[in-house]
Amino acid sequence: MATESEQLLSSIPVLVAQLRSSSRVGRASAAKALCALAAVPVCRSAVRAVDGIVPLLVARLGDSGATIQERTAVLLRMLVDESQATHAAALAAGAMPRLVALLGGSSSGSSGGRGSKGGGGRPAGSSSSISSSSEAVRVQAILATHELIKHVSNKTAAADAGCVPPLLRLLRGSSSPAQQEAAAALRNLAASGSCCVQAMLDAGAAQVLVDFLHSMEDYGSDAGSSSDGSSDRDGHCGSGTGSYSFSYSDSSSGEGEQEDAAGLIATVLAFMAKHGGPAAVDAVVLAAGSVQQLEELLLTHAEGCGATKGLRRCGGCGTVRYCGVACSKAHWPEHKAECRRLQAAAAAAAAGEPQAN
Repeated sequence: MATESEQLLSSIPVLVAQLRSSSRVGRASAAKALCALAAVPVCRSAVRAVDGIVPLLVARLGDSGATIQERTAVLLRMLVDESQATHAAALAAGAMPRLVALLGGSSSGSSGGRGSKGGGGRPAGSSSSISSSSEAVRVQAILATHELIKHVSNKTAAADAGCVPPLLRLLRGSSSPAQQEAAAALRNLAASGSCCVQAMLDAGAAQVLVDFLHSMEDYGSDAGSSSDGSSDRDGHCGSGTGSYSFSYSDSSSGEGEQEDAAGLIATVLAFMAKHGGPAAVDAVVLAAGSVQQLEELLLTHAEGCGATKGLRRCGGCGTVRYCGVACSKAHWPEHKAECRRLQAAAAAAAAGEPQAN
């Protein structure tokens, strides 16, 4: 009698044949079953070894129907994980344009690719809807894209296929899971170097990313630093001048401790300025309003405890962030003098008075 493992393995050729069938219902059923099987390591290896499986999955990404699109994206991501050969096969089969189409971009890769114009302006196609794809399909398409671009050689292909504009649109008009994954994919692209950063500049990413940070509820909110009875303010302490040093590590690739979307986007801005040269620095600073305001946006940890999620500005000076009232109170003895100095300087600047050194 065949063991359970042997039974599972014997079902793979049958399911792959069903995935090739002309019945949409049959293809969707096969995709779901193969996803379940691929969760078992020995079965995942067997599915990966099927001749022509990657081109077949790429073709199925173009099917109509959310179920087969979502399950195919999941299965493709599982198969390319830790397999450079499968990565190459997926790219050769045209996986990137198909995934971009599911994200809400152009399947031809002609919209928003590295050859498009845009500079620091609004992103290409920003007025259009994200896509008819369901939220679940978009999330899985982002995850599959992110898995593919973990290899440096694939990131240029992703930029060429036009993945940046739909990722930016997902930041603007999606729910939290899609925003989180889009932010992680953008960070991975931005960390790779100048070619992907140029695609971001062409798509108007600098302004979109800054607008996203400003739109987050946690940004610009009072963290409860009412220890001195200060009232809320917008946290912008006026324009700054001079150069800015970006010290983010290029080791960030979407792996390790998970950050919230705001922290990821702050890192994207830093990477853009670091890898994109003077034009990228100018675009990022222009989008933020000034060097000083950019520095404030890139504050991504709580001063009182080091947390990276749910951060709000100090209600007095707006130049540091906290995760809540307790965090603010813990840091208040250290921050009090500087907070009051900054408030006084801001008040003097508003009144047109000379500021004391």
